[in-house]
Amino acid sequence: MTKQKRSSIKSAAPKTKPIPDSVKEARAGLIPSEETDALNPLNYSEQETAILDEALNVAEDILKPLLKIYSADYVSELFKAHVRCHLHDELVNIEAHGHRNDSEDDDPPVTTYQGLLSLALMVQSGNTEFEGLERRANEVLARVNL
Repeated sequence: MTKQKRSSIKSAAPKTKPIPDSVKEARAGLIPSEETDALNPLNYSEQETAILDEALNVAEDILKPLLKIYSADYVSELFKAHVRCHLHDELVNIEAHGHRNDSEDDDPPVTTYQGLLSLALMVQSGNTEFEGLERRANEVLARVNL
């Protein structure tokens, strides 16, 4: 192809409007932005957003010990890779038989979140027998390294 033909091909390409930095940052997950709300194909309801935010907040709290060892960027990449690898399959398992393991008969161990929820339910139901609460609280706290 001649130089003249190449330059005419380049000039024939439509000129696009540059993408604002705020949109680039939001696409990269760096900032939320009203400008980028239109780019989000999911359009969450307020209730869905609250659930997703709570899940993220819990994950952030659980990941804090890794920040003593690694940078936030590294922990974020580790977690994203782990989520990409496991989340879909585990949600499919939960949908199918109520827990994250592949086999319906293989009940997983209680998560830290489930342990905390169990403690809250015990207190809410009036079961405030101190030794039982203290033992359960110590088990949960040992899991979160406090």
